[in-house]
Amino acid sequence: MSWLHQDNEELLQALSAEHETEGVGVLWHFHRTPTDWRCPCCHRCKAEIARKDEKGRLYCSLVEHHDHWMDFVADVFRDRLKSIPHSTMTAIVESYRRFSPTLICEDCNQAERIGKRLSGFPEGPRFKRFSFAPSEIASFIIVRINAMHNVDEQQAKAALAAVKPTMERLRDRLIATINGTEGNGEMQPIAAAAIRVLVTAIVQPEAPLERSPTVTER
Repeated sequence: MSWLHQDNEELLQALSAEHETEGVGVLWHFHRTPTDWRCPCCHRCKAEIARKDEKGRLYCSLVEHHDHWMDFVADVFRDRLKSIPHSTMTAIVESYRRFSPTLICEDCNQAERIGKRLSGFPEGPRFKRFSFAPSEIASFIIVRINAMHNVDEQQAKAALAAVKPTMERLRDRLIATINGTEGNGEMQPIAAAAIRVLVTAIVQPEAPLERSPTVTER
């Protein structure tokens, strides 16, 4: 048994006793992270995330949050740019990334979905093609210790407004690139030139919002 697993087992037993739970529930990534790991969105440690679930079990789930826009872009290029090398395809798709996959607590992951809905983002297929970055999630969550977060609707709307210009630029680039690659999935000369520019012109994420997560008591 590794030291990391041993330390987490001791923490697990302590948390189970503290919350008077009967067995364990969802513990995704619990044993794969240090005991002092903190969520980059809400800044809670595992002891502040853990709680008793509806079945009386210990719950402390961490998940990898990623940019769903990247999934959409990959699907679009996979369908239309079949003739280019995989490495080139990867470079093109990566140039659209707003943020890297990040391990966060499941409460922040759920709050992101709620924040997206409260922000006024359109429901439907597009809803699954956009993700708030961790810094943006931090701007609209109201942190609760050992409980699910609340979401500040006005701050969620502000977060969407702040990221909208970046998403519009990414959308316009995608449309321009695809318009130059139609016709048997082959890149036209003008599109090839655009792709070279695209690969080197990586879009930088918007500057992190200054507002820190709001913390409330238990």
